[in-house]
Amino acid sequence: MNIKLLAISVAVIIAAHLLAQDTTNNDAAYADDFSKQNIWSNWKSKSSAGEFLFNKNEGHDGKGAMEIAIGKDCPADASFCFVKYFPAVSGKTYNAIVWVKAEGVTPSCEISLAFQGKDANKIFLGTPVISSMILGSVIGEGWQRRVLTFTVPSDGAWSKTGFLLCTLGISKASQGKVFFDDFSFFQNK
Repeated sequence: MNIKLLAISVAVIIAAHLLAQDTTNNDAAYADDFSKQNIWSNWKSKSSAGEFLFNKNEGHDGKGAMEIAIGKDCPADASFCFVKYFPAVSGKTYNAIVWVKAEGVTPSCEISLAFQGKDANKIFLGTPVISSMILGSVIGEGWQRRVLTFTVPSDGAWSKTGFLLCTLGISKASQGKVFFDDFSFFQNK
């Protein structure tokens, strides 16, 4: 009998704990050092020629990075990006940080960290792209830290935000490689 009473008491305590948790909290942090094959999705424009890779030998602070390798016959207007969704709420401020390195890219290419608004069903809201971009002519050698801080507006289409689509990409690129590493996403307190 005491075992039944103990089991019921434990079940009630666990249930009360779960009910007390705030399931609408969207300030969970995300970090990935890309030391293992990542689970980011990817997208490229229709005419693009290139590959999305996991490079186990590159890395900003340790081995492992996501890589976009532009193909030989890639047109100058090509675009490539890794994509991942993060829960978001209008009126809140979010930060994304990533380390970027480029090799052999065209000077006019644009390497970016960007957000787009999506609703709770991950449907585009028609919001503008918010980005931190660096030109191929400016990136230089070695790893560069890119930061994007953005407050989701509480009005207009942004007011329906349920997710931010985060993209790490390169556009206007016809050659070279770009690497992404040590990514983090978090909400300001």
